Amino acid sequence: MVLLLLRTYVNNFFQNGYPLSMVFATLFTRDAKTLAISDAVLVSSTFICVPFVKALQKGHIRYYYTGQTILHVYQVITLALAIQWTFNREWPWVQSGFFTLHTLVMLMKTYSYVATNGYLSDLARKRALTEDQLRKSTESVGGYEVALAEAKEAAPQSPGTQTVTPIGTPLSDKEAILDQVKLRQRLNSAEQVKKDNTIAPPKTSSYLPMGDTPEIPPHPLVHHPSSNIAVLAQSLTEMDLELTSTGKNRVQFPNNISYANFLDFQMVPTLCYELEYPRTERIRPLYIFEKTVATFGTFTLLYTITEHYIIPLTPTSDQSFARSMLDLALPFMLSYLILFYIIFECICNGFAELSCFGDREFYQDWWNSTSFDEYARKWNKPVHAFLLRHVYQASLSSKRVSKLSATFFTFLLSAVFHELVMAVVTKKIRMYLFGLQLPTPKDGGTKEDKPTIHENIYTIPNALTVSRIIACPVLGWAILEGKYGFATGLLLYAGITDWIDGYLARKWNMRTVIGTILDPAADKTLMTTLTVTLAMKGLLPAAIILGRDVLLSISAFYYRYISLPPPKTFERYWDFSIPSAEVRPTQISKYNTFLQLSLMGATTIAPIIPLDLSMQLSALQLTVAATTIWSGLSYVFSKDAVKILSQHRPPKP
Repeated sequence: MVLLLLRTYVNNFFQNGYPLSMVFATLFTRDAKTLAISDAVLVSSTFICVPFVKALQKGHIRYYYTGQTILHVYQVITLALAIQWTFNREWPWVQSGFFTLHTLVMLMKTYSYVATNGYLSDLARKRALTEDQLRKSTESVGGYEVALAEAKEAAPQSPGTQTVTPIGTPLSDKEAILDQVKLRQRLNSAEQVKKDNTIAPPKTSSYLPMGDTPEIPPHPLVHHPSSNIAVLAQSLTEMDLELTSTGKNRVQFPNNISYANFLDFQMVPTLCYELEYPRTERIRPLYIFEKTVATFGTFTLLYTITEHYIIPLTPTSDQSFARSMLDLALPFMLSYLILFYIIFECICNGFAELSCFGDREFYQDWWNSTSFDEYARKWNKPVHAFLLRHVYQASLSSKRVSKLSATFFTFLLSAVFHELVMAVVTKKIRMYLFGLQLPTPKDGGTKEDKPTIHENIYTIPNALTVSRIIACPVLGWAILEGKYGFATGLLLYAGITDWIDGYLARKWNMRTVIGTILDPAADKTLMTTLTVTLAMKGLLPAAIILGRDVLLSISAFYYRYISLPPPKTFERYWDFSIPSAEVRPTQISKYNTFLQLSLMGATTIAPIIPLDLSMQLSALQLTVAATTIWSGLSYVFSKDAVKILSQHRPPKP
């Protein structure tokens, strides 16, 4: 690589009179001050999580489900504002990509921080209730002090040594309880320090072997003769294990809730919040120097490749796709590998050393992967850990989805955010990256397949609905070209066909499940087209409407998958003649759709009307914003918004 740099610099010097051009430097330093201020505001805004978590801990807000709703609304608004700000500043792809990715990182960190502490706050509340129940139970044996004395008499003589029982002799209930508690302590301690194929920590480390980690003593009433009291005491012990870290400091909730702790979490290169992390005892200046030099040196190589082997070969309209691939495949592959090295080997390790963070496993040998799911697990360990804990395991813990469904939803969410980053950076939506990241659903099981009901989807209402979807790109083009009269005509066509297909479906019993999906999809496509194009023309703010519709679209993919009768194959997933789930719009969503269409129509017609409608449009925008948030929440909390259909009968007309 050094020879490549020297050859490039020498050739460029003899050809142009300078070794390195500054075109790319001018590009990525554009509006740098505004980018730095914007990023500082973004990072500072995340500290609002600390008082919010304190409110959860004190019981002012219950995490389930008020706190969760507030968290999701905050994250959607933050992401929408960040994307809107990126478009408003008209940043180049470097600044847009950095700010969008950093926004996603901050959102993942804040989610993990609030979700973990929210769960612990709810667990602490349950612990307090259990302790009150335990004290009431001890009244039946003469009081708490008497129960302590009885438990002390029933305890083993040497609690610090392991009790050996003859082969075939079962442990007593009290011994079994104590054995379970100790086993869980050992497993928790082992889970924190056990790492396969990890980068070895520095010699001066605060890593403690399992045997040196101080164990939390079980509750003193664990050995009580009363099984009811012993079980309650065991529950308290297990809760204490979850409320206490497994490191040497034994940090206990809620002692971790502070601005200093949150700042430390922001500094460590991980996306999953823990009460305590493995730590090194000191910062090594030479290691910091090594990673700093490696960062700037490798970035110089990345800059040279981009400046001389990518920018000059940017595809033109008259160049074939095959030629573009041939020219750019190798430079882009090298750039990807170099960028991976800078992020995971230099920057992550540098921040880990500065924060004395002991876990340095930021990636594994992804180059030896034999499948995409293995590659996804290995190439980015921080993101994989976040998705594993907060998406996959959280989906399974709800007990509503299978492992296959949880896996699919995890990959779907990852694909959506990857596509979002590409859309912000390139200002285009191509969906090929999204499609390639989705796994092909495997067979749903070995059970005998049940007969599946098919329905006729080739109806006039469905054809009219599809025609509205096809008209949306033409409508967007008309608005961008300033042809507001033509755009108004297409908008009227969409409104008339929307009424006609609904009338025909009801009058002639042509209602289908795919129609219940296509009809709102056509409305959302129309709304999204109008919102984006009118916003690009500077006629409409778009953040809230787009944020709600993006969430609803993701939910549609998810419900289609979990409701599809087995076998869950890729072909059957896209076969919409197989009904699986039915979407029923809520009443407020109908009002909101009408108001949104009214706003879009008024905004589209306004340029061709010789009247000043700015005040009326502003009032209508505020009304639409309020009803949009309301309707989005109604889909979350309404029991009848989404109905999973039976596999044995078609939907009722």
